[in-house]
Amino acid sequence: VDSQTKHIIQLISDNDFATIREKYAIPDLIEVLKDEYMLEAKSMVCKDWGKLKAIGTVYSAEVVQNDVTYTVVQVNTTYENVSVAYTITFDDELMLAGIYMR
Repeated sequence: VDSQTKHIIQLISDNDFATIREKYAIPDLIEVLKDEYMLEAKSMVCKDWGKLKAIGTVYSAEVVQNDVTYTVVQVNTTYENVSVAYTITFDDELMLAGIYMR
């Protein structure tokens, strides 16, 4: 989970949402991960994040919802101009099932 989380964060940092959609997201999440939505979501946190400087400790817990097991991950990151806390959800195949940035 740690390496997948860090990889997703790097892709978000690079604005490479196409790779996330094509390789890592569950079908229900693909629409939400369109470039325009993700760029807007990022700008709501901060207009200019700057370069990714550090990824903190990855904390995770398993959650069962509707008989489906998910891994929910929390991690703090530091960029040149802002600190961002991510909550990322993966399904049992480590496919991206949810993402929240603040």
